[in-house]
Order: sequence, then C-alpha cells, then structure tokens
Amino acid sequence: MTSSDRGRRSNMKSFIILFSLLLFLVVVNVFLRTYSLGSEILTQPVRLEIRTPGSPTPTAWASDGRLDRIRRACATYRRNPSLRRRLELDNSQPLKSLLAASFLIADDRHRVIYCSIPKVGCSTFKLLMARSLNGSGASVGVVHIRPLLASIGLYYLNTLSPDGIRQRLEGYFKFLVVRHPFDRLISAYDDKMANPERNMMNVSRIRRRAEARFRNRMRRDSNGQPLLSLSQFLELVGSDRKFLDKHWMSYMQLCQPCRVRYDHVIRLETLGDDIGPILDRLNYATVDAESKNRIPHENGARMTDNKLDEVFHRLGKINPDIVKNLLNVYRYDLDTFGYTWNSSSGAGYVDVLN
Repeated sequence: MTSSDRGRRSNMKSFIILFSLLLFLVVVNVFLRTYSLGSEILTQPVRLEIRTPGSPTPTAWASDGRLDRIRRACATYRRNPSLRRRLELDNSQPLKSLLAASFLIADDRHRVIYCSIPKVGCSTFKLLMARSLNGSGASVGVVHIRPLLASIGLYYLNTLSPDGIRQRLEGYFKFLVVRHPFDRLISAYDDKMANPERNMMNVSRIRRRAEARFRNRMRRDSNGQPLLSLSQFLELVGSDRKFLDKHWMSYMQLCQPCRVRYDHVIRLETLGDDIGPILDRLNYATVDAESKNRIPHENGARMTDNKLDEVFHRLGKINPDIVKNLLNVYRYDLDTFGYTWNSSSGAGYVDVLN
C-alpha cells in the first residue's frame, strides 16, 4: 500500500469517526429535549397543597359509597397475613417498586393522578388529560408513547423520585376508572386474541405459555398463526400466573387501591354520572370539541345491561371449574369495587363484605 493510499484511508477513518460523533450528539440532544421537562420535576421543588389524613376531599365524591367500600375491603384484607402478602399491602415496601407505579400518571398543572388501566378506556382518558394540557395538538398516538406524554407534562410515577411520588400522592386528586372485571376480561379476549390484527399470540411469552398448555389443540388462522379459543384463554388466565398481562391483570395489582388513597372512582357502566369531578379538575370547558365528544361516543352505548348479559351468557357456556378459577383471580376486584357475579353454571360467588 502506497503512502497516498494510507493517507486516504486515514482521512476516511477520521471522517467516519467525526460523522459518528456528530450523529451521537444529535441523538443525545433529542433525548435531552424530550426528557428535559421530566428532569426538572426531579430536581426542582414542587409546591403542593398537602391534605392531612381525615380532612375532606375537594369534592362531594369523597363520601361516595365506593370509596367507603374500598376502605372496608382493604381493612378486611389487612387482617389476613396471607392476603397482605398476596396483595402487596406491606407499607414498608416503596410504591415505586410496585407495578402500580408504572400505571399511575401525574398531571402537575391540574394536580391530578390517574391510574391508567388497559381495556377500561385508558386511551380516551389519557388523551383527555393530554389535550387539557396541550390543546388539540395531542393525538391518539401520543398517549401510548411515554416520553411524548412526559414532554407535555404527564409523568408516570415510576419515573419520579421517591419524594416526588410521596408529595404527589399526598397532595393530588387521585382517580381510577373500572368496569366489571369479567366484562373487561371478555373485551381483552375479543380485542387481543380473537382479532387477527391484534393477536397477542405474536408476543413470544404469551405464545409459549399457550403452546405449553394446549400444543396441537389450538386452531390456526389463514397464515398458520395459532389462535386461542375463549375457553382456552380463560383457562390460562385462571390457572397460569405467567400468562398474566396488563390487559387482563387485576385492578388490585395495577392500581393498588389499598396503598393509594383514591378520591374518586368512575365506573364505565355509569360514566356519564361519574365523570363530572374529573372534567371540572381538567378545566374541561377549555378542551376542544373533538375531545368533548370522544368519551360518550366511545363508551356510552356499550356499557349497558344488555352488554353485561352477553358477557354472562358467554361465561355461562364455559366449564364451571374454569369460572371458579377466574373467581379466585378476580374476587378481590369484585369485592373491592362492588361488582357481583351470578353464575348459572354452578360457580358460586360470595361477597366477603356482606
């Protein structure tokens, strides 16, 4: 190799190194701009209105029977050592280390915390919160990208410091949205298993658990992709903890209502009657018309008695032993939030609070 060749090669290597360095700096700059607002939360003091235990909450919903039921249920669970462990009720364990911290979203401007439960209108509520901060600039796609949510002022608690989490939990208005656990479970199956475009059998962990249980007993779609029947899906949910997924995981795990003192509980079945305090806190009058129309259009018609009757009818065709296992999985959701299950299949349900 001649000296001129070596010189050209050296120049090319220098150019590649310089280009790589510039590209790295661009990426770092974008990352820092995306997270800059979130980092300020960790480093700057936050002025909060701290509410002392026992003082009234800012709305009349503080005395709602749903909140009282949660308190009574949690007191019952705490008296049982095995339930304290199962439901992670030990207050010595930092909330930041629990799964719930990954689903609790804080809005510092309106001093609101929302527990975002998949398959309970979470996209709608996150979009509503985003648009209350950013107007019509927030799109549906934004609500599923956590760094973008942080860039407009919505922060998941697991991204904050322990002190930041504590201050917000003590001072913010906290709410969650629930629906009948079995209605949510059937909805998860229809959307994530029976829908070819969203079939979660593409998720390797889900597919491995299903194939380990049913092997050649699963149906296949036109592309050879395995499909779970409703009965197979419910059997796995009720008996295989490694099959758990956020789309059908219990409210107790996702939102920790015995650790987080919520101020308001919305039922999707009575959304129109329940949502008022949230709209007031988010200054709903300033939200664009598209967002105002989104909630009733998405959730109004489906939460009817006929819809729940259909859910119970489908479950009535399932092996009673499978339903009994499901009751073991979701009984604390049913108890805590006051839902009932009247089964014609012989799988009884007893409310532990009554």
